[in-house]
Amino acid sequence: MRRLLSRLRDRLSGPPPAVGSRFLPEHREAAEQLRGTAEQALKLLAAGVVQSWEGALAELSRHLEARYGPERGAALAAIWSDALVGAEQPLGTLSRVAARSVDKGAIAAESTGELAALTRPLESKLSALPAKVREGWAGTTAHLRPLFEATGDPSLEAAFASGGPELAEALAAAASAFSCAAAALPEAPDLYRALFEAVDSYQGAALRAFETVINARYRLVAAAVARAGEDP
Repeated sequence: MRRLLSRLRDRLSGPPPAVGSRFLPEHREAAEQLRGTAEQALKLLAAGVVQSWEGALAELSRHLEARYGPERGAALAAIWSDALVGAEQPLGTLSRVAARSVDKGAIAAESTGELAALTRPLESKLSALPAKVREGWAGTTAHLRPLFEATGDPSLEAAFASGGPELAEALAAAASAFSCAAAALPEAPDLYRALFEAVDSYQGAALRAFETVINARYRLVAAAVARAGEDP
């Protein structure tokens, strides 16, 4: 009987109300939680990219030492080790300004009463990231030029450089998906859960993009090293 009454109450009460388009006092806690969630997610993204790059380095080092000997192989591996800075730097910058962007959005939402204002500054930062990463990848590619030249493969640099546009496209798609999720916040029954899921989805998509590009370019370089002739 109690279960029956409980089910009846659930049916009569219906689904929880949607958040709505207005930013209300009860939304302040969700905005504060978003601050920490966004900052942490973007720090994890940057750390994950570094981890992926270092994993490729561990594998590549063995190929380089086998082909060029311990001394030159280690020198070429060091070039790879240092090269990520260009592509990773925009991620580090984004993680440092994420909390400030959410704070700016919260102030605007409080001032205007519009829920949409909460995520606009963060959306702007995410939308600007693809171009910055594309430019940074070009710097990474330039830093690796001595390694490319050591393989004797004239097509390797251009093949590696194509990772920049590939990353930019994937990051733009992730940013667009985040903006779509933000636009749907008024229909969500739980503001913080919807914000968390949007941030988590963005972080996952961005990290997968970096992992895919890094792994593919590592394989290109490793294959070129394996084909390389004797050290001139």
